Amino acid sequence: MTALPATVVNENYLSRLQDVELDTCKQYFQLICDVNYALSQFCEDLRQNVFNDEEFEIIFKKMKDQIFENQYGGTDYQSLSTLKNKLYALEHMDDIDTKAQELKLIRDELLPKTSRTTLRLSQLCPDLCSPLILESKRLHLQRLLRLPPNVHVLKFIEQVTVFTDSIRRPCVIKALLSDGQTRRYICKGGEPMLRDASIQRAISALPLLTPLFRGRSYYVTPLGEDSAILEYLEDHIRLRELMDIEIPAHRMNDEKLILAPRLALEQFNEKSAIVTPYNLRSAIESNSSCVQEFIAKKRTFEDTLSSMTILSWIFGVGDRHLQNIMFNTRDGGVCAVDWATIFKYGRRELPPARLTANLLAVCDVKVLESRLQQLLLFLRNNKKTFETFLKTSFYWLGPEFKELIYINKILRGDTVSYTITRECLEESEIKNKDKYIALLDDVFQDFASKDTYTVEEQISYLLRQCIHPSILSVTRSGWEAWI
Repeated sequence: MTALPATVVNENYLSRLQDVELDTCKQYFQLICDVNYALSQFCEDLRQNVFNDEEFEIIFKKMKDQIFENQYGGTDYQSLSTLKNKLYALEHMDDIDTKAQELKLIRDELLPKTSRTTLRLSQLCPDLCSPLILESKRLHLQRLLRLPPNVHVLKFIEQVTVFTDSIRRPCVIKALLSDGQTRRYICKGGEPMLRDASIQRAISALPLLTPLFRGRSYYVTPLGEDSAILEYLEDHIRLRELMDIEIPAHRMNDEKLILAPRLALEQFNEKSAIVTPYNLRSAIESNSSCVQEFIAKKRTFEDTLSSMTILSWIFGVGDRHLQNIMFNTRDGGVCAVDWATIFKYGRRELPPARLTANLLAVCDVKVLESRLQQLLLFLRNNKKTFETFLKTSFYWLGPEFKELIYINKILRGDTVSYTITRECLEESEIKNKDKYIALLDDVFQDFASKDTYTVEEQISYLLRQCIHPSILSVTRSGWEAWI
């Protein structure tokens, strides 16, 4: 900011930084998706906002730009031209009921076509299959794909894989590089990706501040506000896939759990009794060739789990279910993915991090607690530098970066996880929030309010909120708190 003061960084200066060729390459990768599924999602979003003219107009414009009016789309996009006239006729229709009904019919027409697990790149974006295009845009593709200066893309593999088990249906593309290697990338859209990119930048800086930090980060290159290219984590597997567990689905509706906490606790204990807490540990042992390798993986698991726990709490990350935690089969480390739900602090689920029975069984709990204390101490000692880096990473949010308040309070020792969660619940519009607050107050009935808390006290409260059965029992079923 000293080199580029505010008097220099104006609209004219920023406009000169625009790279038309790079923007074109971004449009190429935005086209890599299941087109039928993307359009069905647009139709559903439009149907949900038929009474909100402003939001309806925003969604409709996104749909037109991405699906119907892009100039680089292949035959998969062109095949939707029969629906174009139907949808465009709805843009300014006054009859709300008819509009909603037509959108539902179009969505229902598209849904049977959204089960494909593989797509063809040439039918999505023919330009990415052209050797002339790849050569002319070599440098821009290097930037987007984070390739070394002496490595470029020779060609993209025709087959594109779709993650049909994800609500956003991200796609995986494979590039053959000039150094003889192949590298995979994830193209993801349909949700804000700028926060994910900012978090990964922040995580990548932490080893400079904290020598004990062993967290894992990955590249996120935004293509727009709601799409990005993500680094594919090779040699990683989802924790849920690593564990061979089948749980009976019977349970109360998620919204009713907090209304009957005793019954919720009984059901949680029943499911916990079915799942052995050593399932994950056994899976890691089976994945190790000898005792020495298992011990090394166990140590790496503890280190990376400690870093992931601190990050989850500090950034208020939600949605830490087992599909969003990856296990490295080579060294035993864990890595959290999908950081879109940051700054939730209990609005998504009450546990501030995932430390369920199977994860703890791999660790020495005392060692884990010590690691957490050391990591937090380092961050507290370097809070000014960390705060400055966060402001830089989230500069796009503007000066009103209100979420930084909670991070600062944690790093100053002014608060603990319980008080942050309680405060956020009080300010939220979550259904039955008074019940959740009452449950928290019961779990922390011995809580003593202070002006400043020690590192040991902060970690003690954090661990209690992560592992207390009463809190886990009212956590939504998809989180699978009993594993």
